[in-house]
This record gives sequence, structure tokens and C-alpha cells, in this order.
Amino acid sequence: MKHNHFGFRLALILCIFASLSCMQVSAFPINFAGFFEKLPHVTLPFSLAEKGHILTTDFKAGEKTYTYSFYLSFSLRSCDPEQLHRVAILLGLIDPNTGQVFTQFEDRSIPIPLKLTVIRLDGEKETVVYNKEISKTSGGGGTNSYLPRGIDSIKLEPALYRVRLETLAAVPELADIPVNFEIGLPGKH
Repeated sequence: MKHNHFGFRLALILCIFASLSCMQVSAFPINFAGFFEKLPHVTLPFSLAEKGHILTTDFKAGEKTYTYSFYLSFSLRSCDPEQLHRVAILLGLIDPNTGQVFTQFEDRSIPIPLKLTVIRLDGEKETVVYNKEISKTSGGGGTNSYLPRGIDSIKLEPALYRVRLETLAAVPELADIPVNFEIGLPGKH
């Protein structure tokens, strides 16, 4: 029963962190202008198990300029407090020594080396608008079934974009956890 109480408390605390994102406290603030426009949201499976894994997708931004969140979403088995605890430690959400949830969003996660490239497609012309290597993800929140970690937020004008995400090193500690790469307007999922 001790694990059930721990899992419940952890899920409750993570839900509180998720609700804080709605109040513009975390890395996922709400952009109210987008509530009335049907905006794209991309969700694609992504593997952290091997170095050099590449995901490429085309993405049409909305009719106005918005700042889009690019992030990884770690899917967890519901009602599995041990898995939630292990992944939350790896992502830097829980102190591995005390089991306490961190209340300040400092970067304590394991390295997740990625390269994100965003290219604007204008007919025959291709313009790189973002090209960066990232070693740490950020943010907090989540629930007992998923934990999102931000890669970056990028302001995109209305256009068609090609997005490429690559693993620069394998992350074997998270190889058994299903991961999605997501692109969306914060608060519009």
C-alpha cells in the first residue's frame, strides 16, 4: 500500500504542475489568440534508443504568427507508480535521494542529446529558420500517464515548414518508454 500512496501523491503533484502551465508558470504558456483558429498539432512516435534516429515531417503553421512548442512526451503505463517514479527521476522532476518532487524547475534531467532543424519551404526556396543542438529538455508538469519535456519554442510565420529531429546519442535509460515528438501551440492540444 505504501507504493499506492506514493503514486497517488506523485500523480497529484504532477497534476498541480500541469495546471500551473495554464497560469503561464511553466514552459507551456497559453496563447489565447489561437483558441478561435484551428491550429495544427503534430504527434509522431520517436525513438531515443539509438544514435542517429531521424524523424522528418512537414508542418503547416497557422494563419497568423504563433510561437509553437516543440517537445517530447513520455507515455507511461497508468497505475504504475514505480515506472512513473523512475522516469520522473530521469527527467529531473524528483529528487532521487529523498523522493521529493522538485518545486523549482532547475535542469536536473539526464542528457537527451537532440538536433532540431526547422526549414521554411517557399516553393523551390528553402530557408533554415532554426538549427540547434539540444542536450537537455526542460519544463515540468504532466500526469500519471505522460510527462512532457520541452525542446524549444519557436515563433513561426504562416508557411509550410519541414521539421527534422535527430538523436545525437542513444538514451538507453529511456529506451523502454514510448516517446512522442510533438509540435503545437501551447494550450491548444
